[in-house]
Amino acid sequence: YKCSECGRLNSGTRALNRHLWAIHPEYAQQAGIPSTVEVCPVPSCGYRGRKDNVVRHQRLKHTQ
Repeated sequence: YKCSECGRLNSGTRALNRHLWAIHPEYAQQAGIPSTVEVCPVPSCGYRGRKDNVVRHQRLKHTQ
């Protein structure tokens, strides 16, 4: 799965979509590619990232 913008090879569609949103966000938005970015649900935190990273962030930063 080759990136049409820079030629990077990706292991699959999900990896390509992650790459496009991380490296070529304007292209990803114009192409209608679904975003893989999640936001931390804790008010005023503002952390953004992939779902697995947001879960890890919550566990490390917001656990009493």
